Amino acid sequence: MRMNYQNIDDHVEAVMRWLDDHVLVFDTPHELTIFDVQADSETYKGSFRLKLDEVILDSTKLEDPFTFSLGQNGKPSWYIPMFYSPLGAPASYGAIKLSDETERAIQQQLDRLLPRMRPLGLDHERGILLTYDASLEDRMLDANDYQRCFSELPGSSHTVQVKLPSHD
Repeated sequence: MRMNYQNIDDHVEAVMRWLDDHVLVFDTPHELTIFDVQADSETYKGSFRLKLDEVILDSTKLEDPFTFSLGQNGKPSWYIPMFYSPLGAPASYGAIKLSDETERAIQQQLDRLLPRMRPLGLDHERGILLTYDASLEDRMLDANDYQRCFSELPGSSHTVQVKLPSHD
């Protein structure tokens, strides 16, 4: 269905109203649970779902899961579900808004769950340059730990406590 707008400002306003109605916004929860972890050891990519206190962010609330991949710093980078081209807008927008504390807790939990890898750049220990084309084997710090970690992840659930910010 194509929508007609008088001008670009009308279209931008309509998109902003649509986002106000559809983006899920959450304050910092008391408890955060990462669950339904799916991970591919061949690519260091995967997905997970979240539970914030008693709110389960599964496919009934968010169409797509949260995803992760290997970051350039050797740690996992994670990504929120997105809305693509709402109302025909040539842009993508996050489908959820989380507090900074919640985002830090997710990163900390993923850092604990997934194996640390060598970052991109000069590997002084081995005297080689690691680029985006480097193999996972070249970036592994410990191959046994890597395989053990990825064999334990699929379908697992992990909980981390998140402190609420003080409101004094």
